[in-house]
Amino acid sequence: MRNVVAVVWTVLLLGVWSEASAQCSALVKDGVFETFDSSSENVSVSAFMNWLRDHRSSSSSSSAGGGISIPLIGSLNGSSEQYSQLESDYAAMNAGNSAARSRLITHARSVSAALAQRFNECLAIRGLHVWLETTSNRHVFKIAAVFNSPGEPTRAVINDVDRVPSDMTCSGVIARGTVIGGSTQRMRCTRHTEAAVAITINANSDPIGGGELELAAIPPPTPPPPTTCDSQALVSRDANASNSRLTDSTIGSESPGQNSNRACGQDSCRGVFWIELAQPEWIHHLVLHPYKTGTPGTNTIVAHYADGHSDTIATQRTNGGPDPIIVYTDPTKSKNVKKVEIDTTPYNPAAFVAWVEIEVFACHKPQPLLMRRRARVQRR
Repeated sequence: MRNVVAVVWTVLLLGVWSEASAQCSALVKDGVFETFDSSSENVSVSAFMNWLRDHRSSSSSSSAGGGISIPLIGSLNGSSEQYSQLESDYAAMNAGNSAARSRLITHARSVSAALAQRFNECLAIRGLHVWLETTSNRHVFKIAAVFNSPGEPTRAVINDVDRVPSDMTCSGVIARGTVIGGSTQRMRCTRHTEAAVAITINANSDPIGGGELELAAIPPPTPPPPTTCDSQALVSRDANASNSRLTDSTIGSESPGQNSNRACGQDSCRGVFWIELAQPEWIHHLVLHPYKTGTPGTNTIVAHYADGHSDTIATQRTNGGPDPIIVYTDPTKSKNVKKVEIDTTPYNPAAFVAWVEIEVFACHKPQPLLMRRRARVQRR
């Protein structure tokens, strides 16, 4: 049998509703993950996870209590905690974690064996069987059909196939008038959106479960956790800079700093003022200390990243004055910054620019109290 995840509805001829067929009806609720091929374990694990997500989504949407459940079969215990662990392992496996990959393979083998056994028992029932096979790509699936003849008739005939959404595309032979015999026939389909799939197959016999095959809607990707920067630390003290006086912590409007020594109106004095940090940082804000009353104009903060590229992370206009200028950066663009450049375009093109001190604050987790005490002792 091929490596598939199958959602199975069995169409019985002659309307025989036996105990075995009732067990098949229960099986279709949780689907079937047939066999596991060790030659393509990563693909098989992806198919297993997609099967699990389909049933988790379906169970969650149909549950009166709104809870999360997964099938109880093989090594699965049906708990939301186990589902969360499986998703964590899948993410870790894709990042190269071999231990997580091993755990997922163990689950996939266990579930595969248990479901394959039930699926084969279901196929042993005389009649027409139709099911969906999901793949490692949640947008791509197959419709499959096979006829287990009771002797007479020797084949079944499909009357019609209704597909929702209507814009899905299928390439294959399962359609009105298709004759299904003892060899399994398959048709490959692609849904072009994330919408749920519902396929109704009518044949020359009443189908168990109404003959409707379903796949849950593909949920939107989980958004990354919000970027937060609840604590900042000064990271520019004594850092390498265009002038050592910019990072020596000597602050005062009359203190010596660095002067552009030329008019900055033409090129903003690009590259004249910069701070190189000891390590890449997530920059939160800068404090620019002007010399005397400063230079009215526009301050542009350019980040030079550890990977070598650069981008503007802040722009702020100032009317001048002796007070420090606080410039907040764009938090989505200010990570992994190794060097900060301050370019100023004066309102007066002939004006020079001078800074006493430039302080760079980065996002840092707050130190535990004991570590802060040790740091104070070391400074002493």
